[in-house]
Amino acid sequence: NKRCNFKMKDIVVGSGKEFISMAEKLELKELIFVSDKIPDIKTDLKIRKISRKSVVKSSAKDRNLIERSAVKIIYDFELNEGNDHTHYRSSGMNQVIAKLMKEKNVEYAINFSTILKLKGIKLAQFLGRVKQNLKICKKYGVKIGVYSFAKSSYGMRFPKDMEALIKTFS
Repeated sequence: NKRCNFKMKDIVVGSGKEFISMAEKLELKELIFVSDKIPDIKTDLKIRKISRKSVVKSSAKDRNLIERSAVKIIYDFELNEGNDHTHYRSSGMNQVIAKLMKEKNVEYAINFSTILKLKGIKLAQFLGRVKQNLKICKKYGVKIGVYSFAKSSYGMRFPKDMEALIKTFS
């Protein structure tokens, strides 16, 4: 899908040199640190940092955040505590949010770390919500990305694994 962001890049939460070493092993082209500092190391990787204010976890204040701040990426919409219904899931995303995200160029991100932590019914519910959110994002032309959001280098994943997950929903 041309709207999905599988350009062999990842977002990590931290700043250690071990992230760069693992990124090279995983054949990434770009590594984005959600951190105040970037490790100083010679590499062919494109390395950049993004502020913590630009990458936010979804909350009840998503609409306000998108309208009034410099948010670039929102993740974990699916962790909404609401109950799912017969014809739709309480996925944290709707057409109003999707239109705003498109207008403000905010990317919808799937947090691969969250998927790895969940089990059983919680995982099934989360994946069902991801599927619904992907459908909404595609309908409204919202950019989509899948990232590990790893807090250690061992939490990073091969981008093709993350891409395969999304392809199962398409």
